[in-house]
Parts: sequence; structure tokens; C-alpha cells
Amino acid sequence: MAEITNEDLRLWNIPSTRTKEVWKRWAEFALTFDGYDYFKGDADELVNLHAMVAEYCNTNKRLPSELNLSELRACLFAMQRMWRHSGEWGLAPKDKAFIKKLIDAIRDHVKENEAQLPSLVDQAIEYAAYAHQGQRRKGTNIPYISHPYAVGMILQKAGCAEEVVAAGILHDTLEDTETTEKDLLERFGPVVLEMVKGCSEPDKGASWEERKQHTLDELKHASLPIRQVSCADKLHNIRSIQRDLKVHGEDAWNRFKRGRESQEWYYRGLVESLGYASRFKLLDDLQDAVEEVFGPILLNAEWKKL
Repeated sequence: MAEITNEDLRLWNIPSTRTKEVWKRWAEFALTFDGYDYFKGDADELVNLHAMVAEYCNTNKRLPSELNLSELRACLFAMQRMWRHSGEWGLAPKDKAFIKKLIDAIRDHVKENEAQLPSLVDQAIEYAAYAHQGQRRKGTNIPYISHPYAVGMILQKAGCAEEVVAAGILHDTLEDTETTEKDLLERFGPVVLEMVKGCSEPDKGASWEERKQHTLDELKHASLPIRQVSCADKLHNIRSIQRDLKVHGEDAWNRFKRGRESQEWYYRGLVESLGYASRFKLLDDLQDAVEEVFGPILLNAEWKKL
């Protein structure tokens, strides 16, 4: 965007000769907040965006529909913090009133245009299809995207919230694609990002046993949405194992890095860890499937003796 000029500042109706200095200090302050990295620390770019929005608001014009909604969400996030900390900037009442006008205008614009976008689940489906393009399910020619889609359908059938279903569809993007946390934050927000992170293994360099034990430990204390997504993921996997066993018999275990005994240890541990804090319907379905494959779940005391 173009550099702010004195004429731009005049349109803001803020008389202070220190206006640009104040807004620059504010932008630098806003960029220090955790999770706010859309502008990559570029305070000038953020100030310039606000200058453009301010000009439209001050001349009573509607914001252009082609404005980047991700930029505007970040703009709104930062401006709200300026409003909350307005006492630190020495702004006059007239200045504060104008900032409030900008906040309202940006919020209304984002809300109006978001209503015209595909649903969060539809966006997740499209994004996951692109991210997993060319990948195959382990030991098969089945496109990998069939798994995230199935996980999303399991969560939707269970009546989970839209954010939980979207996280289920995206649950392998951080672990198995080039997707970054910043990508998910910008497109799907912090709630979905937190769930996807909660279902991802952080250290791919560790051994299989170490990674799975870490998952079992983390799930004991995870939030219900994270446990729901993880449970749906494992439920689809164990159902796939059930189908393979019917077709290939015990040879079905050969496509895994670890064989039947290790898989049994992991899946029985999942049932225990996912239900450590509370039970939920999907966990009952997972336990039923695990028992069909490996036999009845032993009581904790009996299991620990082994």
C-alpha cells in the first residue's frame, strides 16, 4: 500500500501533529501480541491499511468488497487492543471516537462478507484436499484425503460443533503436509489451530514407541474437543484394520511399522487415555471396535500386571 501522506492524515480528522508517530507506536505495540503475526512485524504496512480504512470511513464510503478479510481481521484485532489501551496513547476524545467508528465499520464489513463465504467445513475440505494432494493411505493406492474426510464425517454424525468437524478434516495437515501453524491460524482461527496441534505428534524424530506414549500421556489431560477429534481419527483407523483383516487375515498387520502386539498396546492405551477425564459417545464406539479386533478390554489392574 502507498505511504501515508499528510493529506491522508488530514482526512482522519485527528488534529495532532504527532498522529503518524502515535499510530506507528500503536502498531508496534499491537504486533507484540501472541498469535498476531499476519503482518510479520511490519508496523508500516499495518498503519497503511488503517489509513485506507480510515479514509473510507471518514468520507462515509463503504469499504471495498475486494479487501482481504484476513488482513481486516488482523486489523480489527489490533485496533480493539488500541481501544482497550487508549489511555496509554494520550488521545483526545475526538480521536477515540473516530477509532471506535473504525472498529464498528471493520467489524460490520467482515461479518457481512464472511456470510458470503463457504462454511468453515467446506473451506476445510478444500484446503485438506489441496494439502494432501498426491498422498496415499499406508500400504494402499487409496488417496489419503479419504481418511480426513471420513474423520470429519464421523464427528459431524456425532453432532460435534463446526470447528471440531473442521479440525477433524485438517487434523493431519501440520504433521503430514507443508502446512504451518500460521497457515491454519489465518484461514481457520485459533480454535481450530489449537485442536489440530493437540492431535499432532511434535517430534517425528523420536521412536514409534516414544511418540505413541507421548500421545497417550497428552490425551489424558486434553480438552474434550481434542479428544473427540483424536478419537474419530483412531476410530476410522481401527475400522480400516477391521476391513483389512477380513480380506487379508493376519497379513494385514504387515503394512504397519509395528505389528499386532504393538498396535494392541497402543489402541488399548488410547481407550484408557481418551476416557481418563470423562467418557463420551465416540469413545464407546472406539472401545467396541478395539474389542472386536483385540478382544475384551481388561480391567486396569489386570492390564497393568501384564
